[in-house]
Amino acid sequence: GGLRVHTMAKDGDFDGRVLALRRAIRTRNYGPFARNAMRLYINTLRPAVDAMDPGITDLVLIVDGVLAFIPFEALISRPAPNEENYTDLEYVLKRFNVRYTYSATLLHQQHQYWRAGGQGGERPANSFLAFAPVFGG
Repeated sequence: GGLRVHTMAKDGDFDGRVLALRRAIRTRNYGPFARNAMRLYINTLRPAVDAMDPGITDLVLIVDGVLAFIPFEALISRPAPNEENYTDLEYVLKRFNVRYTYSATLLHQQHQYWRAGGQGGERPANSFLAFAPVFGG
């Protein structure tokens, strides 16, 4: 295993595409969904995917800012057909197991924990579990 970090520059329309994708998902609007899901894939994941070994099946994403609003599993890696057909789209989810984490430090600690045997192994120093209640308002 190994770790590769890819960075990207946002263009001026990036935030608008994220919002348009989320709106298209919410309203089930196929054209804008397919267009923005493909464009966001090209801008975010494709450079990293193109550099990967073809046998890699797991993606761990550390997202920040507007990237946290992108459902990366729903991005598509090939152009969509004109007819509305969500089933045949090439979703990222069809090729990769996608997992999110909050920071590289947390990812490293999780990796060390599972390499030590997971539930039966040693817990990382200073580990904790927190719960936060949700109240209806």
